[in-house]
Amino acid sequence: MKELGMRFLVALGVLATTLLAGCAGGGGGGGSTNLPDPEVRFINGSPNNTGIDFLLNEVVEASNVAFGSASPNFQSIDFISAQDDGYDISVRPNGGEELDRFGQVFNRDTDTLIVTLGLHDAGTEFDKRLQIFTYPVSRTAPTGTRARIYVINGFIRADGFNTPNVSFQSVDAGDPPPYNNPSVETTDMTFGAIRNLLVDATSFQFIVRRADTDALVQYASANVSLLPGHIYAAIITGHEGEVDLNLQPKIVFIELATQ
Repeated sequence: MKELGMRFLVALGVLATTLLAGCAGGGGGGGSTNLPDPEVRFINGSPNNTGIDFLLNEVVEASNVAFGSASPNFQSIDFISAQDDGYDISVRPNGGEELDRFGQVFNRDTDTLIVTLGLHDAGTEFDKRLQIFTYPVSRTAPTGTRARIYVINGFIRADGFNTPNVSFQSVDAGDPPPYNNPSVETTDMTFGAIRNLLVDATSFQFIVRRADTDALVQYASANVSLLPGHIYAAIITGHEGEVDLNLQPKIVFIELATQ
C-alpha cells in the first residue's frame, strides 16, 4: 500500500505548487503556453439536501450539484496567471447566498478536485462550517492489478461534540473484531485531509473509525468493488445525528477518469 496525504488551500493571488510524491503526472506547468490548460472537477461533500452551485470568477461552472455527487467529468478551464489574480472560487446553495470563497491559481497541465465539506449552517460551531477545499490529483492510470483511491475526510460529529480525527481501513476476512490487521489503512485524518492509497483492485469493505480508538467505534462503512487501472475519490462525509438517512455519515465513491 502506498500513502500520501495533502491539503491544498491557497489565498487569493498566491501561487503554490504541490507535488504528489510517487504519482506520475499532475506536475505544475506554470504559464508555459506549450502545456494544456488546467482541468477541474467539482464534488459536493456538504451534507444538505440543497444542491451546491460552484462558481469560478463569478461564472457558474457546475450548477445544483447534489450532496454526495460530482459534476459529470473533469472540464478544461483557461489558465489565468498569478499576475492576473488567478481564479476566485465561490460556492452557494443552488440560487442562494454565498457560503465560502477564496482565490487560487491553477497551473497548466494539472487536474484538481474542488470539493465542499462542512455544514451550510453550523450555528456557533464555526469549525464545522462549509468550506471549499482543492486537491491536485494524478489521473495517470495505475498499472497491473492496482487501483488508486483518494480518500478525503469531511466527517462531522453531532451538534455539540468536537469532530475527532478518523482512520479509514478495510475489514478483511480472517481479521476478527476489533480489526487490528487491515490490508488497507490510513490513520489520523484531520477534517479536510486527503490521502492517496494504491491498493489491489478487488472487493473491499471499508470502515471509518475514530483515530484514537480501535475499530469497534465506527462512524461509516461501505462495500465497493475496485477495478484495475481505475482511480476513485472516496469522500468520508455526513453529519452524525441527522434524522435524514441521506445526510448521515457515509463513504461515497466517485470514479475519476484516467488519462
